[in-house]
Amino acid sequence: MALEPKDVLVRMQEDLQRALQKAPGERRWVMVIDLRKCVGCHGCTIACVAENKLPPGVVYRPVVEKEIGSYPNVKRQFIPRPCMQCDEPPCVPVCPVNATYANEEGVVVMGYDRCIGCELQWRR
Repeated sequence: MALEPKDVLVRMQEDLQRALQKAPGERRWVMVIDLRKCVGCHGCTIACVAENKLPPGVVYRPVVEKEIGSYPNVKRQFIPRPCMQCDEPPCVPVCPVNATYANEEGVVVMGYDRCIGCELQWRR
């Protein structure tokens, strides 16, 4: 009798628990986006704006829309553009008040209590 494959959420939770057992400096976090499933709803953009309390017109996570193919075989492709969590993030050294920084796990973080809103951000 073959074992049933684990539910994807159970596997993810087990992976998370295993990662959290490591020292913070040994952890590396990643984000994976399945572009085949993106329908261009911009829900991720709206959630980011709400979570980061961004002013009107400021977007940290745009969704780029691209038309691919040639007539009559044309379709739209949607490409979310989140923070890339770079190993050497260019946004960190340009922040005049050190509000943007990489924490000990390498995650690029925004310290809202320090931010002065100078808008030295990457615009896409």
